[in-house]
Amino acid sequence: MTNSGLIYEGFFRSSREFPQRPALEVANRVVSYSDLRERAFQLAATFWKYELSDQPPLAAVFGYRSVTAFAGMLTALLRGLGYVPLNRTHPPEGAKFMLERSGCRALLVDEFSAAQLASVLESLSNKLLILVPDPCPPHCNPIGSLAHG
Repeated sequence: MTNSGLIYEGFFRSSREFPQRPALEVANRVVSYSDLRERAFQLAATFWKYELSDQPPLAAVFGYRSVTAFAGMLTALLRGLGYVPLNRTHPPEGAKFMLERSGCRALLVDEFSAAQLASVLESLSNKLLILVPDPCPPHCNPIGSLAHG
């Protein structure tokens, strides 16, 4: 395979050559290259199926040091999208501002950031595909009291 200069090429080369080697360790969980690659492909397929083509080519990843956050970055790159990192350790108003200014068309949310999702989306006018692929903790309602139609 030739080097086309794409940022994710090194990851996929390693995932082919060393599929069972650790790609990352997050929260005491080791994730292999093959597992992370599979996760990114699954998310990319979902993005493809529900793509909102009338929006800027950007996806936001609302996560922090999670498998979903890392897979989300790869997913955006696989889809040819730029990604906007949103961090749950910052106030929700900042994430909302970034979503509004960027015009993102998709939002991927990890399980730890889902608790802030309702605050981030409140009165947001952007049309978004929202993916929350992880089970949320029992006390968390990621949609909250949103009444979007």
